[in-house]
Amino acid sequence: MNHVPMQVQLGNGWACQIEVYCKQNGACNGRAEVSCNGTRRCVPMALNVEGSDDVLENLMQRVRLYMAHAACPEDDGD
Repeated sequence: MNHVPMQVQLGNGWACQIEVYCKQNGACNGRAEVSCNGTRRCVPMALNVEGSDDVLENLMQRVRLYMAHAACPEDDGD
């Protein structure tokens, strides 16, 4: 079972697109493509997690941790 990619606006120029893929055995994988003002910055992944809700929680924790330590420069309009 695959989930439709989910777009999440995180504020201050940050956004991410989350994709979750679940196998028949119930294990799920996921990725969150994190961008700042439209530029991809990081792609955290979660592998072999028990359920889709747990994958989403795991990915959002990783995204928040990345955002806490990375700068998102203002878009200069170029």
